[in-house]
Amino acid sequence: MRTNISFVYSIEEVDTIIDRVWNWKYLKAHQKITPKQVVATGLTSWAEIRDYVAERWGCEMTLVGQKMRTNKLYQKIHKFRREFVPDSDTVWRVVPGSSYNPLGFVVSASSVGAKNTAFTIYGWALAGVDDKLSADTLSAEWVGVGGWEEARKRNVDIATDMQARIGRYEREITQAQKNIDLYRNRIAALLTVGGEEAREPEEG
Repeated sequence: MRTNISFVYSIEEVDTIIDRVWNWKYLKAHQKITPKQVVATGLTSWAEIRDYVAERWGCEMTLVGQKMRTNKLYQKIHKFRREFVPDSDTVWRVVPGSSYNPLGFVVSASSVGAKNTAFTIYGWALAGVDDKLSADTLSAEWVGVGGWEEARKRNVDIATDMQARIGRYEREITQAQKNIDLYRNRIAALLTVGGEEAREPEEG
């Protein structure tokens, strides 16, 4: 089973688009594709393209051949990405300030619209944590197309990661409480020695 990172196309449709990216100069007019279609494949980073090449052509190419194809395909894909103009279907990744962790994903035709939308939808969740947070302090970059359906899927990924963190924190709290109870019991036991002269140490 091949990996498909596109939220819009099936892996077969991704293959068709990538074939046309690769053979662009030989295509007829009716076979041409748009920058938006290339963006919708989800193939962005060199590592993602490397993995795509390995899964699709790995059995028939050497590692050197795979690396060469990855480099060329990366250049061709990013030529289309540079020509992409955001529209009302564009998905943006919005982060607070210089943080790397995203506040969430939204849909907008512009970065300004994306920041305003993200602040309206997600900003309240940071109330009391970042009092200086505003739409102007957010930064946004487009990451793909696919409308709110894709944005929701990306947000689910963030929520899943956060839920895993909550689980880890809860386990840490449980273990910390066990340690507190253990030390309190040990203190009580230690202070039974010496009768009235034994005094409980001050906290802190």
